[in-house]
Amino acid sequence: MVDRLDIAQRRYEEIRLSLPKVGELRRPRLGVDQEISSWLERDVCFVVEDLLGNPDYRAQVSWPVRQLQAGSRTPERTLVDAIDGNLVECARQLAKAGRLARLSRSLLKLENQGRRTRKRSGASVPSSLATMDIIGKRPWRDLVNVHDFYQIIGSLNLDRKSFFRSDGKQGHPAQFTPFVNPDLRTLGDIISHAFFLRIEHWQYLLERFHHCLLTIVRDYNLERDSPLMPFGNTWAKLRRNYAELRRACIIGKEAMVRNSCIALFQAYAEYRPLEEFTWLGLPSALPRNGQAIRYRIESRNEYSVAEKIAAALVNIQPLYREEIDPESAIMEKCRTKSLVLVSGPGRREVYWKNELLDVDWEANDGPWALFSALVERVKSRQGVDGTYVRGSLKDFRSRLKKLLPAELSQWIRPAGHGTYRFELDAGQVSELRISEVDRLEENSGGGTFVLVRAHG
Repeated sequence: MVDRLDIAQRRYEEIRLSLPKVGELRRPRLGVDQEISSWLERDVCFVVEDLLGNPDYRAQVSWPVRQLQAGSRTPERTLVDAIDGNLVECARQLAKAGRLARLSRSLLKLENQGRRTRKRSGASVPSSLATMDIIGKRPWRDLVNVHDFYQIIGSLNLDRKSFFRSDGKQGHPAQFTPFVNPDLRTLGDIISHAFFLRIEHWQYLLERFHHCLLTIVRDYNLERDSPLMPFGNTWAKLRRNYAELRRACIIGKEAMVRNSCIALFQAYAEYRPLEEFTWLGLPSALPRNGQAIRYRIESRNEYSVAEKIAAALVNIQPLYREEIDPESAIMEKCRTKSLVLVSGPGRREVYWKNELLDVDWEANDGPWALFSALVERVKSRQGVDGTYVRGSLKDFRSRLKKLLPAELSQWIRPAGHGTYRFELDAGQVSELRISEVDRLEENSGGGTFVLVRAHG
């Protein structure tokens, strides 16, 4: 069998020779940007098509959605919730300390000293203390926004009622802008990077206010009976939880492989805009071109994008070449699709809503021929007539009504004289074929791609 990963890697090595090295002034060969874009659209996407049949690969891609979203009962989500509570508690403890008469007056004095060129504030409450009050009320919807999968959408992900600007608009800190923060211009686990940015934003505000209070406490020799001791204990818990969550999401070999899987998938999703990924658990209308890969390569000559994709191909090699049990792949399809049809030598099976239909299809050759032809054309929305199936279609259709559950049979509908069409949503249908020993393929409408490759 042709190894499409090997082809993609060899093709990139050919293209890389045309790219200037770091510090080299020569320009790349004319048209190399189109070659890279074509490499991504064809060679890399073919590799991802193979990987999509691997349940382990899909689990890696969907990891941040499954593990981090609100309501998930996972160790990672438990840490997110703990950090959420730590931030709120820290803010409330600092606000309580800042309201002590001596500290509050000193805070106002410090803030007015900082306003050298601006008009002094006439407020009776320090603005930094007001900020602690806002954080103490938990102004964010959630620290995690799974809609950040392709690009950061929510910035601080503030609740609509929470504003930090007098004009009624929510602020957009610079670190959430790709132009300022180069980490946001890379492919990979953007969900994790985004929520760590949110945590660090709130931590910075807490640390800055704590530093002001600590300066005042030291000036007045209040260290022995410091009002900041409760904050210190909560802050230590916050830092421990932060470090543990960072190890789980960002640091280590597992995170590196996961980041590579997501990066390849993001490229595939941008170059295959019509493909649906219901297994990912995200809205289908979510914009996929947040990284604007094609634009960055063809218009801005950002060849570093290709380098990162090439590095991702190296990291996923063990995953691409691991042996997969065909039955496990079929069961995984049954969990994500309403209808799964399996055909091949000695195999005629129909799964409806994760249940194998108890039908002897060998004894019902005509109905099987009609039903499999209908399923094969579901993505193209084409009908089936006598040119596709030999025998009486009317008789086969009548027998199918008895063999299939009524809930499934209702989707087979007339589409003209002597023609039937299967009108179930194509996104809920998977047609699998076992064409060789341990080789499982899926019909994608425009062709087939391999779910399980033959080994040996």
